[in-house]
Amino acid sequence: MNVGDRLAPGNGWVGFRAQDRIAYRAQQNQPLTRLFRTMTWSAFAAKSIEHVLQNKGARTPGIDGKTKADYQSAEDRLAWQREIVQALRTGTYRPTPVRRI
Repeated sequence: MNVGDRLAPGNGWVGFRAQDRIAYRAQQNQPLTRLFRTMTWSAFAAKSIEHVLQNKGARTPGIDGKTKADYQSAEDRLAWQREIVQALRTGTYRPTPVRRI
C-alpha cells in the first residue's frame, strides 16, 4: 500500500496521516509537537487498538493475561479505548512491561 492509498478515507487515514506526519518530522530532525495530544484522539486510539488486535501476537496472552478473544465485542474495544485515553489525559497511564518469550 503506498502513501496515497494510506491517506484515502476509509483506509484508516486518520491514524496513518498522523503517523506519516510524525515520521516525516522525525526524519527531518524537527521537534515533535502535539504528539501527546495526537495520542489522546479517540480515532487514533481506536485505530491503534485495531492494529494491535490484528497482530499475530494478539492470540497469545500478554502480561495482563488478556488475548484478542477478550476484545471481540465492540463494547469491550470501546471500553478499552476509553480507559487508555482517560488514563493518558489524566496522567495516570503507566505502560506495562512487554512480555518476552
